[in-house]
Amino acid sequence: SCNHPNSFLDAMVVALLLKRDVHFLARSDVFRKPLANYLLRKLNMIPIYRLQEGAENLDRNNETFRICSEILGRGELLLIFTEGNCVVEKRLRTLKKGTARIWFGAMEANHWKLEIPIIPVGINYSHPFDFRSELMVCFGKGLYFSDLKEHWRSDNPLAIKLFNERLAHGLENEMLIIPDQKFDHGTEVILDFKRSLHRYPMFQSYFYESNRFDQEDKFLNDLFKDENHPAIIEEANRTGMAMRKAGFRPGTFSKEILSLIHISEPT
Repeated sequence: SCNHPNSFLDAMVVALLLKRDVHFLARSDVFRKPLANYLLRKLNMIPIYRLQEGAENLDRNNETFRICSEILGRGELLLIFTEGNCVVEKRLRTLKKGTARIWFGAMEANHWKLEIPIIPVGINYSHPFDFRSELMVCFGKGLYFSDLKEHWRSDNPLAIKLFNERLAHGLENEMLIIPDQKFDHGTEVILDFKRSLHRYPMFQSYFYESNRFDQEDKFLNDLFKDENHPAIIEEANRTGMAMRKAGFRPGTFSKEILSLIHISEPT
């Protein structure tokens, strides 16, 4: 289960990082043309029918859920963007019900004899619209929901609510969170300052560096705990705008530039 900040890259990035075949859920409208339908299914993609693609098609999700139950019953991987749609932001949106319905359906189809973990995956871009954006993909610990069996049997909506609450918590643990949209730009400038202290070989593009996410996550948490964070972020916003006017692109702030504006190790 992943957040979904980039509609074209997210699924490919996660699939390339894994050593096993992955099945994907994708919105049904991309399957409309026969050739596209053939090719996408060969790539292990499965259509999911949304209300905006026609209420008359929603019943076709029963077949999609049956296919998903079979995939999970065989112990294979299924990738779902649980927010349902793609928005470029560092926040988790309200989770849709589809992931929970698929999981409960698969458990019922297999008579609750399987342990099907949900792996929360956080996808974190530094500058999602820029060439060579940095990207951190964070895989969380598997979540198990077998204790919700009785809730599912007696109260489906409550079981789904509890499922989504736990999954949302698991996803947010793997994501860099800016809690309010009005702070987006200034906070990104501050993160740029902090990222400038990282230096990687020019021709190496792929790293395992677990502490990078932990550092940025702690940095954001500490920033928003500070009661003066609105003023700090606004000052960073003005600084960032001035530097862009001077021709500096995001992610290019060097230690020398930071020293000129009295920033060495952002705290």
